[in-house]
Amino acid sequence: MKRILLISIAIIIASLSLSAQQWEKNSLRWYNVPSYYIENDKVCALKLNDTLPCNSGEEPFNEFLTKFNKNKKFRNSRYMTTEYSTVVPTEEMLASTLKIFDEKGGFPIRGYAKKTGYDAEYDYTMYNYGFWYYIDLDYIVYSSSFNNRKGKKISIILLFQRIDDLWYCTDAYPCPAIRNALMK
Repeated sequence: MKRILLISIAIIIASLSLSAQQWEKNSLRWYNVPSYYIENDKVCALKLNDTLPCNSGEEPFNEFLTKFNKNKKFRNSRYMTTEYSTVVPTEEMLASTLKIFDEKGGFPIRGYAKKTGYDAEYDYTMYNYGFWYYIDLDYIVYSSSFNNRKGKKISIILLFQRIDDLWYCTDAYPCPAIRNALMK
């Protein structure tokens, strides 16, 4: 009887393991999620709907973002470094990073996912993407990776912070292509 129980448990564990592997292989990826998902207790999104905490207050993030994308003068007035600016520590470097990102085709920043190819050797689907994560009342992070017009991979992570009821870009983690341009 004990042996039958152990064999039954082994079969159940084996089938659960196979089911988990199959689920992982076929599970939805973040870029297939239509509006948002939760990761590490934080909201992540391709689209920022009006009910998210960042869209409350005197200046909703979506309103800020529209102006930040369309108007360079507005964009140049809405960056600053803070105690959270750890990667790009000065306002001059942050301004230069945003300028180079713009020159390389990075604006407008938005949530999207576009299939660009498939790498059979690594069984990997390649995407250009932009998405929002760690969406909070006063903080939001944007991550983007795309091939620009010259076929170079451009990636960036931007931190936005609400300061005195207004949104600012306060830090950036640029890819090597942008960092190299900063060093020139």
